[in-house]
Amino acid sequence: YILVIMALLLFVILAFQRQLPLHDLFYLLVGVAGIIWPLWAGFNPLFRVRDWKIVVAPEWIQVDCTQSDRLLEWQSPPRYAEKMIKAVRYSGECPICKGKVIACSGGREFFHRIIGRCEEAPVEHVFSFDHITKTGRPLR
Repeated sequence: YILVIMALLLFVILAFQRQLPLHDLFYLLVGVAGIIWPLWAGFNPLFRVRDWKIVVAPEWIQVDCTQSDRLLEWQSPPRYAEKMIKAVRYSGECPICKGKVIACSGGREFFHRIIGRCEEAPVEHVFSFDHITKTGRPLR
């Protein structure tokens, strides 16, 4: 949020100080947004992991660009010996077809959730995901 506020302040100061034409202000705003958006998208999960305990890792941490199955998990006592953020992957066996289920982002349909999707039927075999108990229930 601080970056957004700083960018808006910079935009307002430049707009009033220089009295730029409207099209120049537009290009300035697009340029500032072009810098802030990738920074926010790339580092936002690192800020959320402490509160949410587990988040989908940003794209620059993912090994395979076609899947976003790498997660960042906040591990702390008493369950773990020390506090740390760890990159993890969770997978299991689909109870319906015995395929591999991987934990990944819920996307737009299950916004801000981590879910399990079967690799054999990723649209139909969808499960909730609990990183503590390592269990889930069918969502479809």
